[in-house]
Parts: sequence; structure tokens; C-alpha cells
Amino acid sequence: ATCSGAATQAGQDFNSNVDYCNGLVLASKTWRLPSVNELKTLVDTTKTSGATIDTTAFPATPTGFWYRTSTTRADFTFNSWLVHFANGAVTHFGKAAGYYARCVTGP
Repeated sequence: ATCSGAATQAGQDFNSNVDYCNGLVLASKTWRLPSVNELKTLVDTTKTSGATIDTTAFPATPTGFWYRTSTTRADFTFNSWLVHFANGAVTHFGKAAGYYARCVTGP
């Protein structure tokens, strides 16, 4: 299956991203903000150009933005880890900054 609909910048901070995903009512499933390891699985490391996310499965994903994860940086707890789908980069930044959220469902 594929995702549909437009991406939205869910909130302006870490807590807003978490609340957005936890509050989703979609397909009778429970949604949450993914961990950094979960979000990195959407990066296609074999691609050498273009979007590193599977644009067939995730056709409406804006790739020029950072996506927030639920993973807090251990030594800087005011930062969370982020994934970028234009190039597959992973970094961290402050929880007060606004980023996109790619919510997930499942265990």
C-alpha cells in the first residue's frame, strides 16, 4: 500500500510533534512519532541522486525538510534526532524548533 495526502508541519516543537502523532485518528490505528532507527529505515541508501525516501510508497513526502523522531539525544536531552529524506542525513537539533513529523503505526 502507499501513503496518501499532503504532509503538514505538525507543530513547532517536539511535544507538538508527539501530540500530533498520538492524536491522529486514521484507519482505526494507534499512531506515534517514530524512533530515529525506525525513521532511518525509510531511507534508501542505494540511491545516489534524488529523494532517498521511496517516492512510490510515500508519494507526497516533501523531501527538502527535516523530519523529527521521538529519540532524544542522550547527552543533550534538549535535542532530538532528525532525518532528512533528500539525502538521508541524520542529525540532532533542539526540541523547541519546528520540524515535520512522519507518524507511524504498529509495535
